[in-house]
Amino acid sequence: MELTIKASGAEKFSGRYDIKLAKGDVKTAAGQDIAAYSETIKIEDTVAPSIVGTEQLTASTVKVKFSEPIADLGAVTFKTASGATVSGTGNGVTLSSAFVAGSKEVVYVLGSDVAANSVVTATFVGAKDYAGLLLSPNPTSVSLTKGAADGTKPTVSEITPVSPVKFAVKFSELVSDLAAADFTITAQTGSATVSNIEQDETDKTKYYVTLSAPIQGLTTIALANQAVTDMTGERSEAVSRIVTFAQDTVAPKVDSAVVVRGTDNKEYLEVTFSEEVTKKSGLDNLAVSGSKTADFVTSTLTGYNVAASNLVPVSGSKTKFRIELAQLLTGVDTENASYNLTITGKDATTTNIALVEDVVNLDSSASFQAQFTRSKDGTVASTNKATINKDEDNDGTVTTSENGIVVSGNNTVTVMFNGELDGASAVNVNNYKIDGAIVEKVVLNPATGTAPNVKQTVTLTLKDGSNSYTGARYVTVSGVKAKNGLAMDEYKTTESFNENVRPVITSAKLVGLDKVVVTFSEGLAAAGATSTDDFELLIGGQKVSSNDLVTTPVVSADAKSLELTLEGNVTAANVQSGLTLKVLDTIDLEDLAGNFVSGGQVTITN
Repeated sequence: MELTIKASGAEKFSGRYDIKLAKGDVKTAAGQDIAAYSETIKIEDTVAPSIVGTEQLTASTVKVKFSEPIADLGAVTFKTASGATVSGTGNGVTLSSAFVAGSKEVVYVLGSDVAANSVVTATFVGAKDYAGLLLSPNPTSVSLTKGAADGTKPTVSEITPVSPVKFAVKFSELVSDLAAADFTITAQTGSATVSNIEQDETDKTKYYVTLSAPIQGLTTIALANQAVTDMTGERSEAVSRIVTFAQDTVAPKVDSAVVVRGTDNKEYLEVTFSEEVTKKSGLDNLAVSGSKTADFVTSTLTGYNVAASNLVPVSGSKTKFRIELAQLLTGVDTENASYNLTITGKDATTTNIALVEDVVNLDSSASFQAQFTRSKDGTVASTNKATINKDEDNDGTVTTSENGIVVSGNNTVTVMFNGELDGASAVNVNNYKIDGAIVEKVVLNPATGTAPNVKQTVTLTLKDGSNSYTGARYVTVSGVKAKNGLAMDEYKTTESFNENVRPVITSAKLVGLDKVVVTFSEGLAAAGATSTDDFELLIGGQKVSSNDLVTTPVVSADAKSLELTLEGNVTAANVQSGLTLKVLDTIDLEDLAGNFVSGGQVTITN
């Protein structure tokens, strides 16, 4: 069995994703639960798009095919074989329909400006896929061929009235160049011109023509000579048809009033009318009355008003309106309550007024009923992934030196993020990689700021001695999730690091009764004053107060050995019992990279 997950619309997968299924989320055809599943995958596009070919659809239309979905078509220019520029608009070379991001092909129509039996070169510059990869090669050119006219002129198959302000015209074949000026409308009652033309979404030979005003009765619709051109370049002849536009006497009514949840996760009362309508001019308020039942108690709602501006048309529909339940139920909004409402339109003088009117200005009734149960509004889940905050000083400007990775000393690195993080993924050491070093510990720091400008940082501690060289290193951060559980895209940058290998004492030798020469594994940084806070003498493994103080001399840069002075002379008995040099926690001797001398004890030899 196979389960396919598809991105929504034009969205594409890119980056790291956590795929998790709980037991029972998916069932077999027999109804059995599929076991729990969890895996992190990485999807990365590194292959540039290309044009894989063309297809001649008709004499005047050519399909251009791409190797993968295209996010941005870039700039396209057209030239004839002689090098003359052909317009990308009007009667030149145009797209058969607007480019939609995510398409793998586009269709070009070679208009009347392009001669039959000729070739136009189309050059694409800057076309990109969803990974931002440019078309390869960039630019790329393809040939678009226009064939000969087929000898058959396009004709009008039928003209059909749809409403007093709209009719449909269907052609015998695909055509182009249809324009409002091509029509002449002569009506028995009323006068109108063409205000808009829309091609049918499924039948591309049909167009819907909207008039500037309603008409009725016998009407002559005339289409001018050569108004349209078919796909081979043949032009239509003049045509005239007589059709009847019926008088509209049916007022719009409410077909339904139901609760729907919007993309914003809010609940709406969606009102659907029987025909195309617009909100009535002068509608000022919606008077709400009725009853509410909550916890088995039914109460009467005294009338209250809601501003009619809250009743808005649904995008893409000419028959639907919506109002948020939170607005409609102002002051009486109760989760899980049932409502039985009467909603009435009112004008500014509180007189009843129609809610909507149709295209011929017939009014709907002023009131309608709505029965529903209220749930509650939700919040829209954030779709923002965790990202690196490159603005290190939070001044609103990211300079070329800022990358969101801040190094402090030789062992501490701060990674800066936008938004609040998921703690478990943020403190996972496996999500941070610094080439040539080992991340030993991760601490998540408190988030700062308020939405939508929340920031959060993590502090990385490098393992002592894991970075042997000073210089630039790749830093890779991946797998860190935002609070909403969305994993970040892998982030890779470079940052300079000092080596963090601490110098160690390789030998300590007694060279005088009160002198010890200490040799280190590497040169030290200069120190301009003597100190008694670096070392301590142990005799027979014990601290002897009369001779435990050790003085470190002035240190020259890159010195690999120092002559230390003891507090007093040691005796043969002291040597016999054993001398040990102990490194104190307060030591401030460091190497040239700033790493303090490693602690511990070393035996003094003679």
